[in-house]
Amino acid sequence: MRSIEFRGLVADEPYTWVHGYLIPDNRIYQVHEPKYGCCGKGIFSVIPESIGQYTDCRDKHNIKIYENDLVKDFESGNLFIVKYEEGAFLLEDEDMNKTYLLWSY
Repeated sequence: MRSIEFRGLVADEPYTWVHGYLIPDNRIYQVHEPKYGCCGKGIFSVIPESIGQYTDCRDKHNIKIYENDLVKDFESGNLFIVKYEEGAFLLEDEDMNKTYLLWSY
């Protein structure tokens, strides 16, 4: 079973990401101490547009991929944005001409 995790930019601390459970009023409850950054455990208000759900996929550097991330296909050079629609994570190309399921790409 995959874990449900969200990420968001802290509203009053620029460039600071928190990871954890999404709770009402655009807040994230960070349960674990982060490896990097200044925020510890606690509840943080985040910028609504920055909130993204973890896709349960990682890139070639073993970094987690979240909704709204940009990913690049190194074979074709295409750039995609990760979207969540109708219960599935999708890759949309930068021209919005093609859409692929994240799991099948």
